[in-house]
Amino acid sequence: MFAFKARSEMSLWSFCWRMAVESAFLAMMMIIVLNTILGPGNGGSSSPRWWVIVSALIMAPLLETVLCQSIPVRIIEKLRGGFWSQVFFSATIFAILHFWILGFIPGMTAGLFGGFYLAYTYVHWNGRSRKRAYWSTVLVHFLYNLTIIVIATFAGAMANILH
Repeated sequence: MFAFKARSEMSLWSFCWRMAVESAFLAMMMIIVLNTILGPGNGGSSSPRWWVIVSALIMAPLLETVLCQSIPVRIIEKLRGGFWSQVFFSATIFAILHFWILGFIPGMTAGLFGGFYLAYTYVHWNGRSRKRAYWSTVLVHFLYNLTIIVIATFAGAMANILH
């Protein structure tokens, strides 16, 4: 993990799935730690499950890539900021959005881990083309959210079996 320099030689697909799974794993570990220390959060969204899934897998990757990666990275590019300035500004915007939407624990984990990995993905591929940067970030975001949904669903099913 965290060997970001080695990622420059990876194929697009290998890069994307590794970024998604690694960031989802780190986010889930942080959720476990924070829930243990602070107690569980509000228990999730009050929206219908199908809407949460559609939002997480389709709408969020498409819209948040524009709002949280494309626009912030372009702003920092215009200000002549380098690679890491672009990554940290983009990740900060993503984190703020997710704190506001999801609350503290999910916002912290999604915002900090997901935001960093998505920003890194966008900036990494932006050097090759904006189109590739956009679609690779959408793919990582989709895979990240899918991984979180699968793990959360499995954990919920296991909790129901054990109780």
